[in-house]
Amino acid sequence: MSKSNLHRLICALLLLAFGLVCGAGSSALAQSAATGGQIVGTVTDQQGAAVPNASVTVSNAATGLTQTLTTNDEGGFRAVSLAPGDYTVEVTASGFGKSTQTGYKVEVGSSLDANITLGVE
Repeated sequence: MSKSNLHRLICALLLLAFGLVCGAGSSALAQSAATGGQIVGTVTDQQGAAVPNASVTVSNAATGLTQTLTTNDEGGFRAVSLAPGDYTVEVTASGFGKSTQTGYKVEVGSSLDANITLGVE
């Protein structure tokens, strides 16, 4: 094998090794980034209109952790970085009755829908 061909082979092997190391590192980073899940939803009234500025509390009774959010102009909310476990979603808004929904099982990487309809108070 000539010196030139040997040099090319060594360079190719080094590039391959570098690519494998970088690929393994980014895969591990992606796996470590997904440590929880999220609950995403929309709050509407009985006619289907969005309820902005509603208070949404997402809680895990086992850990005592809660996130309190306010719905946006479209009635949307997003509770992120939730540790795996069972969650309850409670929604209140001025002029409406309170809604409590249970049974949201968050897992690593999960995104659960919580579309909630509020009745008039």
